[in-house]
Amino acid sequence: MTKKSHINITNTIINFAVLHTNIHLIKQQELIWGGFKMIEIELNAMEYAVNNLSFKFDFFYPLSESDYPLVSTTKIRQFLNKYRGKTLLRKIERLSSDKPYTKIHTECDSKLFYVGSRPSINKNSNIKIYSSTTWGSFDYEFVK
Repeated sequence: MTKKSHINITNTIINFAVLHTNIHLIKQQELIWGGFKMIEIELNAMEYAVNNLSFKFDFFYPLSESDYPLVSTTKIRQFLNKYRGKTLLRKIERLSSDKPYTKIHTECDSKLFYVGSRPSINKNSNIKIYSSTTWGSFDYEFVK
């Protein structure tokens, strides 16, 4: 994507949001996928929602420009209504020590760097590795 097309998309989104009072945009920030900045931006958006919306929302659901619904908004609402007042997260899984989750990365200077592989973990050690996703749907009390 060129810089000019990025600016055009950004301006289109801003102009659309101005016409719809239920759309809120936070300050655009450079994001490194997989880095802590993803979490930091979500935390900033949560803080904005709690401090600036004039109502208590039912769900805080972070979306990116790549998210596209695979079902109708009616079906999404029907699903979420069953869980009103609850936070939805993907199950956190404990990984066995022989899983290939061995890559170590760090974020520095707006880049994500591969640092190396983590050493093997002895099956008898007390170290436990868990995996989950960054995606979830959060209720107001959780966000607050």
